[in-house]
Amino acid sequence: MTSLTLVPVPPVAQLEGVSQHYGKTVALNNITLDIPARSMVGLIGPDGVGKSSLLSLISGARVIEQGNVIVLGGDMRDAKHRRDVCPRIAWMPQGLGKNLYHTLSVYENVDFFARLFGHDKAEREARITELLNSTGLAPFRDRPAGKLSGGMNVLPGSCPVRGEIFGFLGSNGCGKSTTMKMLTGLLPASEGQAWLFGQPVDPNDIDTRRRVGYMSQAFSLYNELTVRQNLELHARLFHIPPAEIPARVAQMIERFMLTEVEDTLPASLPLGIRQRLSLAVAVIHRPEMLILDEPTSGVDPVARDMFWQLMVDLSRQDKVTIFISTHFMNEAERCDRMSLMHAGKVLASGTPQELVQQRGAANLEAAFISWLQEAAGAAPETPIPPSQTPAASGKPSRQGLSFRRLFSYSRREALELRRDPVRSTLALLGTVILMLIMGYGISMDVENLRFAVLDRDQTVSSQAWSLNLAGSRYFIEQPPLASYDELDRRMRSGELAVAIEIPPNFGRDIARGTPAQIGVWVDGAMPSRAETVKGYVQAMHQSWLQEAASRQPNPVKQTGLLNIETRYRYNPDVKSLPAIVPAVIPLLLMMIPSMLSALSVVREKELGSMINLYVTPTTRSEFLLGKQLPYIALGMLNFLLLCALSVFVFGVPLKGSFLTLTLAALLYVIIATGLGLLISTFMKSQIAAIFGTSIITLIPATQFSGMIDPVASLEGPGRWIGEIYPTSHFLTIARGTFSKALDLSDLWPLFMPLLIAVPVVMGLSILLLKKQEG
Repeated sequence: MTSLTLVPVPPVAQLEGVSQHYGKTVALNNITLDIPARSMVGLIGPDGVGKSSLLSLISGARVIEQGNVIVLGGDMRDAKHRRDVCPRIAWMPQGLGKNLYHTLSVYENVDFFARLFGHDKAEREARITELLNSTGLAPFRDRPAGKLSGGMNVLPGSCPVRGEIFGFLGSNGCGKSTTMKMLTGLLPASEGQAWLFGQPVDPNDIDTRRRVGYMSQAFSLYNELTVRQNLELHARLFHIPPAEIPARVAQMIERFMLTEVEDTLPASLPLGIRQRLSLAVAVIHRPEMLILDEPTSGVDPVARDMFWQLMVDLSRQDKVTIFISTHFMNEAERCDRMSLMHAGKVLASGTPQELVQQRGAANLEAAFISWLQEAAGAAPETPIPPSQTPAASGKPSRQGLSFRRLFSYSRREALELRRDPVRSTLALLGTVILMLIMGYGISMDVENLRFAVLDRDQTVSSQAWSLNLAGSRYFIEQPPLASYDELDRRMRSGELAVAIEIPPNFGRDIARGTPAQIGVWVDGAMPSRAETVKGYVQAMHQSWLQEAASRQPNPVKQTGLLNIETRYRYNPDVKSLPAIVPAVIPLLLMMIPSMLSALSVVREKELGSMINLYVTPTTRSEFLLGKQLPYIALGMLNFLLLCALSVFVFGVPLKGSFLTLTLAALLYVIIATGLGLLISTFMKSQIAAIFGTSIITLIPATQFSGMIDPVASLEGPGRWIGEIYPTSHFLTIARGTFSKALDLSDLWPLFMPLLIAVPVVMGLSILLLKKQEG
């Protein structure tokens, strides 16, 4: 007889003395727990008791603050163990599609994650097909993840009465959210007409919108504002009289039980409290109709019951008509009337009791299933064939840099960028527009100066002097002056930039060879421009006097040992465009690519998809390099556009080596995008990322990099910044290739700082990026 020995299976997770705090809030307090293997284990409790925190510690998504967490035989503090076991852990965070990319289709989302876990093409296709079929997502394979709710076929009329709670019950994708959006005017109806308050729904009718409160699936709260500030802001948006706002806000805080959190930011609130705040925001302006799109999704039963008590109170006491969509049968039974929906069509409408009686069912759930089976033609379910794909081996994924994961992020970023009109427009047209504005707007040329003459001599010599000045391309003659009062008036109005007074006896002094002087008034509002104008007038006056002296019968000849003439070698006409345009290229290539790369990371932090970095085998270098590659390509495309504008629009010839300039631009764009990624490690919002990137890139590039003043002329910290900042070196390369006909043999020393900056910037970015949520 063979004896069987039972080998105990170790727990899949062990927690010992685990505590977690968020500021002063205690999320977990000395938790000790063993979770058995091969079991379905549930954590039950109301919102805010630490369920999500506990699961995030087990998955490795969050840093362990205190205690020990052992998962699958290893300590989750150990980064190597987390990398080894993350392919064996599936983590679905709280929130509606928080870890999904809304512009990507269902297939593209699943394909992206399959690439991160190292599946080849054949295995990906087999697994994706199986998963989409088993989860009922196959019909929505090509639909963007952000549009999975609704968007279906036809909705016949539904007419609730005042003070009624009218529910929409249906499966995912049946059109509930689409219906809600059409009622609020957020989405136009393809066919038919929606009516509110006896009038067709008009998205531009502000009066109707004031009578409606809307609460979407996603929270429409401002995370930078506290609970009280959110309520005050929405009260002002709906034009509640300022004197009534404090009392109304206080009433909402008390009615929706928000007193203890009124000075708290919404992002730190449990889900149930955030839902109550969203409802308070939706009703603060006393709407006649309230539209709630699945308001209790993800809320615990206690919070859900409290939420329904608030809605019933609004309906019965305030006579607010409420539209609500839901998946829950017990919620649907609390509606006064409801519509059962499937595939964009209303299967039946009536009170819950009437719907149950019509099908002769035991309860509403059985009645709904009966309606669905009838709508589907009672077709037998096709069994899903058993999986032919091999099970995961459970072996640790290969450590080190994975180009498959890296390029997966690059591919996903490129797809999102292409489908985001705002970012793609900024990426492609932003530099072009700014180049045109700055190229024509930043000019140090002083030309077309309007001047007038107060001629008190009225001789041939005085008229000749005026004609000589008017013949210059720098000056435009205006009607002559008659008095000092007119001179003062026309200078004050801005009509004149220069006023000339020719004194009496000017011609006589010229004929005698005695010193002849004139009076010059210059608009000094811009000091540097005034100094330039002064130099123009002095030079032209001196030249005219010398020419006049040479025409005298006995001219005085002046001879000297030297005759010095100034000649500008690289810009003979001393024009601004040849100097400014090559300097604007480095400025724009620093600002736009760095801003875009910073936004790409911070956007994931805001939307919550950053969690995918924490719980997948992706390393920090794969994540950052993968996100950087599309913006390097965009940066080089912008570089080519800027060069084309410089040559063909501004007429600034590229005299040197274009290949040298291109190689320098490639290094420079890598540094610029790397700086954006570095900045993103400190930023938590897209607004902060835009401002932070603009300040950190623009100020050094314009003030300390030689765009206006040479770096050699700077002193102190400014000189130090100018010496190490990449823009200084690329600016010299750009000006050298454009104006001085230089190539790599002349400019190679300037490449060395750029080559050094690439690993320094990227290394700092990778080092400072967190692989776990802090």
